[in-house]
Amino acid sequence: MSAASTLVTSASSAAIPTTTPLPPLAVISPTDRRGLVLIITTLLLAIVLCSFAARVYTRVWINGPWMRDDNIFAVATVCWGESGG
Repeated sequence: MSAASTLVTSASSAAIPTTTPLPPLAVISPTDRRGLVLIITTLLLAIVLCSFAARVYTRVWINGPWMRDDNIFAVATVCWGESGG
């Protein structure tokens, strides 16, 4: 028996642990829209962070000095991110 077949045999006979699935964070129903709010907030936060990263990259490495409007955008991004959107 070669070493390769021993590894395959031992890997295929390893026990796979079973876990129970986690409950959903929020359920979307006609009367409860927490799940929808969570999805929209997460997507908007991702868009804000991507646009902030693109702006910082552009200002620092491509197109010139960091100005007052960049400071305002940075403060607004940090404050909005800390408040949870």
